Amino acid sequence: MESIVACFFLLFAVLWSGVSSFNYETIGMHGNADQTVTLQEAGYISWNSENSNYYNNHDFQVYFEAPVGKRILLTFQDIDIEESSPQHCNFDRLKIYDGIANTSFAVPKSVVCGRTEPDLIFTSNVITIRFKSDGSVQGHFKLLYTSAVFNYSSDGSSCPAGTCMCTNGLCISTELPGDGVNNCGSTDVSDETVCYTPGHVYTPQPTVQSAFPEDYTDIFMNEHCWDGDNVQLGYSGYIQWDRFGREWGRHLS
Repeated sequence: MESIVACFFLLFAVLWSGVSSFNYETIGMHGNADQTVTLQEAGYISWNSENSNYYNNHDFQVYFEAPVGKRILLTFQDIDIEESSPQHCNFDRLKIYDGIANTSFAVPKSVVCGRTEPDLIFTSNVITIRFKSDGSVQGHFKLLYTSAVFNYSSDGSSCPAGTCMCTNGLCISTELPGDGVNNCGSTDVSDETVCYTPGHVYTPQPTVQSAFPEDYTDIFMNEHCWDGDNVQLGYSGYIQWDRFGREWGRHLS
């Protein structure tokens, strides 16, 4: 009886706190060569469902398709892919394409190796990921995908039913906020704290532009030689001894 009561209160606490119970499944690329895999609202893409190290001497691609009307946001959660040198991916790599890439002439949106990579936002609901490894040094990768509606490009837009709006205007499923995973993108505040309910109208935040003057404001030290003189600096400029570029005297302090 006590265990039943304890379980009841635990369930009540979870529901009351608003914590999401969304199940993030991991899609393994290995075993899905040349296949089209259907994406859910969010999840992970890795070498396999166990997130283990990838194998050597592999070269294949997998197509990933989100629901029609949505686009794909990729966030690189954990990657360690062998690189030949900084910014060069001659050894192991992920080539990621916007849309279906089934010819050698396709140009990837990004070639990924190393340990860091910025978020990728695609224009299509389908992406192609091609994996290639050489004969040495195994690594791993774990990519978070989110199937989202992108309304932030237009002022005054709102999210469709069943989604909520991140502060950057990205519309994600209402199942996702509160689950401890940021589906809004790494450059945006976490959907843990801010995700506006349907009907919220997006208004872009104003950006402050620095109003630099056309000419620089120069400061000449020989004109401010008394103690305690405070000189107000402008946006940018030069500090020099006098207006004529002369050297200072020997007995100044």
